[in-house]
Amino acid sequence: NPTLKGKVEIDIRVRELKSQRTHCFTESTLTGVKDALEFPFDLELPMGDYKLWSPEEPFLYEVELDIGTDALRARFGMRSFRFDKESGRAVLNDKTYFMRGTNVCAYRFFEDAERGDKPWRKEWVRRLHRKFKSMNWNSIRYCIGFPPEIWYQIADEEGFLIQDEFPIWLLGKAPENPVAEKIIPEYTEWMRERWNHPCVVIWDAQNESVTDQTGKALQAVRHLDLSNRPWENGWAEPQSTDDCVESHPYLFSTIQWGRGEFHLSDLAKTSGKPRLRDAQENYALPIIINEYAWLWLNRDGTTTCLTDKVYGHLLGPDSTVAQRRLLYARYLAALTEFWRGHRQCAGVLHFCGLGYSRAGDKPRPEGGATSDHFIDLEKLTFEPYFEQYVRDAFSPVGLMIDFWGEQLVGGTEHEFRVSVINDLHSRWAGAVRLSLLRGGRTVAEQSKRCAVNSLGREVLSFVQTVPNKTGEYQLVAELDTTGGKEIRSVRDFNVVSTE
Repeated sequence: NPTLKGKVEIDIRVRELKSQRTHCFTESTLTGVKDALEFPFDLELPMGDYKLWSPEEPFLYEVELDIGTDALRARFGMRSFRFDKESGRAVLNDKTYFMRGTNVCAYRFFEDAERGDKPWRKEWVRRLHRKFKSMNWNSIRYCIGFPPEIWYQIADEEGFLIQDEFPIWLLGKAPENPVAEKIIPEYTEWMRERWNHPCVVIWDAQNESVTDQTGKALQAVRHLDLSNRPWENGWAEPQSTDDCVESHPYLFSTIQWGRGEFHLSDLAKTSGKPRLRDAQENYALPIIINEYAWLWLNRDGTTTCLTDKVYGHLLGPDSTVAQRRLLYARYLAALTEFWRGHRQCAGVLHFCGLGYSRAGDKPRPEGGATSDHFIDLEKLTFEPYFEQYVRDAFSPVGLMIDFWGEQLVGGTEHEFRVSVINDLHSRWAGAVRLSLLRGGRTVAEQSKRCAVNSLGREVLSFVQTVPNKTGEYQLVAELDTTGGKEIRSVRDFNVVSTE
């Protein structure tokens, strides 16, 4: 206020972002500002008949404040987001909403040899998010480090729910433990930077850390967010019954650390509710699985420093790139079906959609520990097996063959159960086919009609006589989505003889 005006006239205009059509307008006068270097003020502007923002319809507005000598613009969307403790679900715009997605580790990608200017090149970032959309994902955790601001703008525009994770990770010994008094100003600045983004729906205070300091810090700042977003506090104690908790069921990690074996067949005796830490379990809050599997391969198909023993155990010491890639895709798809199909979680987010990729022949941090699934970063080409199998596993209308056995006896009858889930807000009805294949040829097939209510789950039973001929077989369940695309669930097993 260099001219020391006693009052300032201010025009406030809200426009639709794309069309720039004025949605609403008002004028106001600020008085008593003559001697003030800063003059905070609050103003409520009725929006009237507005359009909601969602991943399916990411409608954005822009507000402009104009005082004649200066103007300020900010983008926003109209949406609500919360968790429902009773149902264990996320609720977007007052409707239950299942979160399906991935992770982006921006700071790992910053270390990647092929990074170049990609994280700051808007057209590449937009293509990346659209590639994620093609995998049936509607959610992303920006994990242990923030990407550039354009990523949030693009997530707003393309339509993603973002779990925004503050970079605190104490799984290993930290050089300096976090202290609430130091975290509070950092959280405050972070929130102010992000809170107008409709894509940001969860404040994630930390990753995999047991500390009481992040809880104290988030309690000190959560009132600043007028949208009252839920928080997730890593492995520490939740701070509100309105919040959610994270789970990282890394079932195959036991092999790497020598704590026992795990095979896909062990899913038959695994609970559909992932394990939580004691501090989390006490609150019975909605669960988001935002890491799982422990089967990473580098982009060239080699193992990482965290998976060399896993693949040695599952495939032997002389496995090929093709064998490892196929196993990774098929197992990751099966795990995704398992966690989604049991309906115990508000969200299932795979790890990870983008990170680094480097040789795993040394321990971390020098050796590569995790990786993404690209085989061409510039063109954003996924490894084909991953795209084929995992995309189906994340289909909004999806299915799971609830059979995890490695072998069946020839000539016997077996009941195969197939779960069909529907994440949509409309009823789905169609045929579900179960086929038995040997060497790529169908030897038996059944079909049943199925109807699944909005957000529901149905379980079908197929009784099938197991062929007498021994050898390798494949079980395939298929359904047709409303778009006409076939969605598949696949299991391999051997037929053995009683003799």
